[in-house]
Amino acid sequence: MDIFDSEDIPAWIDKNAVEVKNSIYDYVIYDSTTVEKPFAQALDGDDDVRMFFKLPDKFTINTPRREYNPDWTVFLEKDGVEKLYLIIETKDSTNRRDLRDAEYGKFHCGKWHFESLDSGDESQLAKNWNTFRLGN
Repeated sequence: MDIFDSEDIPAWIDKNAVEVKNSIYDYVIYDSTTVEKPFAQALDGDDDVRMFFKLPDKFTINTPRREYNPDWTVFLEKDGVEKLYLIIETKDSTNRRDLRDAEYGKFHCGKWHFESLDSGDESQLAKNWNTFRLGN
């Protein structure tokens, strides 16, 4: 729970944060105005999303490709079925060929990490929430 300390948040609210209602925080800090900000807004506006949060920089997974800091965790309920996406990595493209090798490698290692826990949670790449939802 120490990684969810909100001490760092107020320093960024005036620069790169969007106000939300369905997160563990009142604001989500985003790295990108073209991908992460609209992603957060779409999550917050989706009635099926029960809770979501952008994982803090302190949350890392050790992988053979160095430490990996995933972007999002999303819990939703759709048609009475609950689903947890433990890692959703937002990128400008979900096409493997468009991603740098190190970038994709860290995501893939993180995905293997959570799959090995056999929890049934999913890890995926996403460009925007609405397209992601249509595919899942």
